[in-house]
Amino acid sequence: MVLLLAATRRRIAVPAAITSGLLLSGLLVWHTSYAAFTATTGNATNTFAAGSVSLTDNDGGTALFTATALKPGSADAQCITVNYTGTLPTTVKLSAAYTDPANVTSTGLAPYLDFTIQEIGLADNCTTPTGPTTAIGTGSTLADRVTALAAPGISTGWTPTSAESRRYRFSYVLEDNNAAQGKSASVGFTWSASS
Repeated sequence: MVLLLAATRRRIAVPAAITSGLLLSGLLVWHTSYAAFTATTGNATNTFAAGSVSLTDNDGGTALFTATALKPGSADAQCITVNYTGTLPTTVKLSAAYTDPANVTSTGLAPYLDFTIQEIGLADNCTTPTGPTTAIGTGSTLADRVTALAAPGISTGWTPTSAESRRYRFSYVLEDNNAAQGKSASVGFTWSASS
């Protein structure tokens, strides 16, 4: 009986010792990993956004001039405000081009229209500006201006670094020249910005 009891105790003691050993080993491993020094470092979320180059004007999508039945001395002046609303520094340039290829030659009306382009103050009166003005392009006729402002436009423009507006005054007078009779001209003006 004593031998049987001793054998039973050994059968119970061996698994209990193994189980206790495993538990103790696990606790030591857990305690060791729990007590370890740690450190981390990181970089905050990175974001990227492209800047913009944007031009608008106040002409409402219409032509400045739609002049018909002109006679010697016929004259008019119109203004347009060009707005830069982009976020990147840029250079804004003005260019001009005939929209009718026939007007490239002297057979068109352009050589007989005295034509000026001026930069005027934003609050200035378009009919009779009283503030300082800056002439744009060279020559005295529409033909001269188109030649001077042929793409890529004037070599110097304005260079906004943020939102900015400029006002331009366009004016013409038809010369008293019989050679202008029955002729026409079609010209488009374009402001461009690049950054």
